[in-house]
Amino acid sequence: MTRSRTALRPVLALALFAALAPAQGKTDDAAKKGADLPSRIKAFQEAIFDKKLAKDEDAIQMIDAFVKDATAESPAMAAKEKDAVASAIGDVFFKAKQREKERSGIYTAAAAGLGQLGPSGAKVLVRAFEDPKFRKKEWVDLRASLLREVGKTKDDAQVRFLVERATRDKDDEVLKAAGEALGNYAGAKLPVRREIAKELINKYNEIHNGANANVDPNDPMVKARRDSLAAITDPWNTTLAKLTGQNDLRQAPEWLRWWNKNKDENWDRKDKS
Repeated sequence: MTRSRTALRPVLALALFAALAPAQGKTDDAAKKGADLPSRIKAFQEAIFDKKLAKDEDAIQMIDAFVKDATAESPAMAAKEKDAVASAIGDVFFKAKQREKERSGIYTAAAAGLGQLGPSGAKVLVRAFEDPKFRKKEWVDLRASLLREVGKTKDDAQVRFLVERATRDKDDEVLKAAGEALGNYAGAKLPVRREIAKELINKYNEIHNGANANVDPNDPMVKARRDSLAAITDPWNTTLAKLTGQNDLRQAPEWLRWWNKNKDENWDRKDKS
């Protein structure tokens, strides 16, 4: 005998409750974490401002937790909360006592965390890169890491910043890292990718020509260009391949010839050459 509609109602209600319960639980959890955020940030600040620098490992774990909440499938942070977290993590660079090079793990963790926070993190990473106290040669690895993390945010507003670092900076590690970071924009609109490729290809050829100048091979300028070329060749080739879809070009002159032939073409056509 077929059940009556009246008899089915309790069953349907239970099924609906069971389906909604996990979603409601996630919502409640997100709300709880949002409400707890000020106290979590306060605890983080207490860790990074510890006078004995004894709580950096605790701070690193807190960064991981912040990022986990911010990047969850059902994010436990609103946009303004991401901004608050990014600002707090930035205090590692701007307000906390500067760590010695051998204790710089907190900087690496902060940079990696900010790289997962999109535009909120990108702004802080750029500011950290430009901070005068990290300009000394001993911090070049950190500065390179900051640039790579800027790229991971995929923030369109930072494309020009990365292009300028790749084409104007004097440090090979920075040139290398900025070019590598730009590979994260492989999914950007064609005009953006075209502009990045143009700038990188022109700089790539400038460095290549300087490295192969017909002068004394011991000339310091030629040696510097050769060192730069060695540093950027592989990561820049990889980035240019991602941006253009060309996987068989390995030298700066090859890229220039391809550019001159294809700069106005639709690189996204399946029959692109």
